[in-house]
Amino acid sequence: VRARRKCSISLCTCGALDSASRRRSTAALGGNVFTLRIRRVWIEKADCTGHTLCVPDAPGLIEFDSASGVSVVKEAVLQRTQPELKALLEASEVCPMDAFFIETDDGSTFNASRNEIIRRAIREGRYTWAS
Repeated sequence: VRARRKCSISLCTCGALDSASRRRSTAALGGNVFTLRIRRVWIEKADCTGHTLCVPDAPGLIEFDSASGVSVVKEAVLQRTQPELKALLEASEVCPMDAFFIETDDGSTFNASRNEIIRRAIREGRYTWAS
């Protein structure tokens, strides 16, 4: 059941699972050492409250949409370069609402700020755009 698998990964990092379950769920992300292959980065509109703290960290890549009152990733201008990805992921770290999400190359989605395995890969620079 795919939805349960996604939940178990996020619960794993919160300490809600026993150690055997934690090993199985982190294995879904490649264990402790892996390169995060990102297909897409976006700001979840339902979570964003328009603080715009992320905009200065990714100038030209994130903008405030005054019609909806939230910040959005300008996907149309993305050239999918490593510096762009780095800027978007750094912007996710300043979001007070944890509204940034990523989709990995296998189609799984994760909150960029709440998942410790994802945050560690970002801190260590182990990420790239998926082909």
